[in-house]
Amino acid sequence: MQSLIGLGLVLTVLVIFVGSVVAMTAGYSRTPRGPQSGTLDTSDELVDAHTIESEGSDDEPGHSDAEVVADLPIKAARSDSDRFRDLQRFYQLLDRLAITSGGPRTLGVADGRLIWPERGVYFFFEPNEHRSGSGTGLRVVRVGTHGLKSGSRSTLWGRLSQHRGSSSGGNHRGSVFRLLVGLAIQSRDPHLVVQTWSKGASATREVTDGERELEKRVSAHIGQMRVVWLPVDDEPGPESLRGLIERGSIALLSGYRYPAIDPPSKDWLGRHCPKEKIRRSGLWNSNHVDEEFDPIFLDIMELFVPDGSSQASSYKPVAAPAPVPRAASARTASGNTGRIIDTLRRRPDLDDDELSRLSGVKPRQQVNIICRRLEQEGVLKRFTGASGKIVNRLVNESAVGRPAAVTALASSPVGLPSPPSLPLQKAASLDPRGSGTLIIIPCAGRKTAGSAPAKSKGSLLDDLPADLAARLQSARRRVAEAARIDETTLMPAWRRYNGTLYQSAFSGSVDVEERDWFSHLLILSGGYGVVRATDLIGTYDLAMEEGRWPRGLLQEVISAYARRHGLKRAIALVSETTGYAKILQKVDWRSAGIDEAFLLVPEASTGAMVKAPRAIGEALLPVVECGWEPSWQSSDGLRLLARRLG
Repeated sequence: MQSLIGLGLVLTVLVIFVGSVVAMTAGYSRTPRGPQSGTLDTSDELVDAHTIESEGSDDEPGHSDAEVVADLPIKAARSDSDRFRDLQRFYQLLDRLAITSGGPRTLGVADGRLIWPERGVYFFFEPNEHRSGSGTGLRVVRVGTHGLKSGSRSTLWGRLSQHRGSSSGGNHRGSVFRLLVGLAIQSRDPHLVVQTWSKGASATREVTDGERELEKRVSAHIGQMRVVWLPVDDEPGPESLRGLIERGSIALLSGYRYPAIDPPSKDWLGRHCPKEKIRRSGLWNSNHVDEEFDPIFLDIMELFVPDGSSQASSYKPVAAPAPVPRAASARTASGNTGRIIDTLRRRPDLDDDELSRLSGVKPRQQVNIICRRLEQEGVLKRFTGASGKIVNRLVNESAVGRPAAVTALASSPVGLPSPPSLPLQKAASLDPRGSGTLIIIPCAGRKTAGSAPAKSKGSLLDDLPADLAARLQSARRRVAEAARIDETTLMPAWRRYNGTLYQSAFSGSVDVEERDWFSHLLILSGGYGVVRATDLIGTYDLAMEEGRWPRGLLQEVISAYARRHGLKRAIALVSETTGYAKILQKVDWRSAGIDEAFLLVPEASTGAMVKAPRAIGEALLPVVECGWEPSWQSSDGLRLLARRLG
């Protein structure tokens, strides 16, 4: 009798699952509403090749991402149950990402003053577009990244701001996302048709004036979407993991080849788009929607997602046809990590390509990520071998998976390339007291208006070689227009900046300028590049973007300043996932005469947009007056983690 009941339950589950697939297929096959011909040309040729080919990396016209992420193997079709489990895992990772980053942010109210990683992958959620097959909550409607060409200097926020536009318009010729949304709006609302839309890589003022109303509609539609981003700060080029994650995510989410597990709603704007791939895929993407995917991209994606397991999940997945396998921890010597260690045990001093081939861990980028993490944990050493390539050698297998307190790495964003952590006993002696230490902090988006009486103490330019000072001054002039610098009123930089960091650090500090260490406090500035804290500056509105400055200039300025004053130690207090940290990691500290350079970063947390700068501000005076202590915590309970630079 029990066996009959069990058989009945199995048949019931099977019928429900098959029925759900049939229902999804039926929902997917709805005919898009709205005109598909007439005043709007619906042929694929409507979208210029130079624009549509940039989809995926979507900021590089004429570049096919197929070659960028060619290392990702294209696998045979996965079963419905496999896709179901992969999709659930994908959303579980996004849930963890949202928790640790403070939740999805509405694009229309975001700006460059927020703390953005320099590079990453972004995921858009559209209002009223809900998951219906894999769980609850909003579904992802677009995935993208930026800067996949070698040498590209584009940033994550730069790309998102192109998509966002403004309340007064935008530029669809610089954003495939805007172009596609505009096509759909025109198809739904024929009175908004603009014949010049998507024509040409540039346009005259007369043409853009005629497109302005539609651009405003596009900005309003995209601006209401919410976005989550995955920080992946790898270098642009053929081996970028960002391109691999983007491509796999799109192929997994797409309903182009198979019935969508989470089909678009009947009112989704994309159903009006004349591009077949948009309508059928259910995504605002046109590249990769017709491809198979290798689920290995989820393993790589997980390496970059901080662990948010201690917090409740907002996603409520429905029961899967089979149990969702728990991903192997990246911090144990099992799975791919174990295979890499076993291979190095047999054959030391292998480069990443050789290690990938001999261990069977694919793609090569995953080997690189795992080896860099193992180096941070003290398991292996990476150094330049006889062939000139970076090789890997085991040095301490017992450190595999050891508690991160040993290396002060516990709460750092997993997978982010960062300087090696500092052992606690060494870090505890980090003491900047005296005049021989360079202190560096970031600027702030919020500024104090007006002027403040101050005795001029010269400027940073006076401390630089004449030719370097001239180059910095020239670069500042080029940035001034974009920054909207107003120098009709002047104020010392440390007083001008009025964000959370500065309020926490200097509130009530009337004599701070008289202290020895203050004379060598530098600020990385979005409008001025680098300034001394005492430099008189005006007001401006521009986030720090290294790409706006000549390559290597900011690092050269920092080095020259340190050499000029004979400084032997440098301490920088910045958030690890920001462009400020990236700038500092590129400084040649040895050539600057610096014997020891350290990065102090707040540990990852929810609400980091406020908590991280507050932690830096609260830590500044204790660090420079008394030295850094591993046990120190901010008022929000955040510790500072020490990294060695150079």
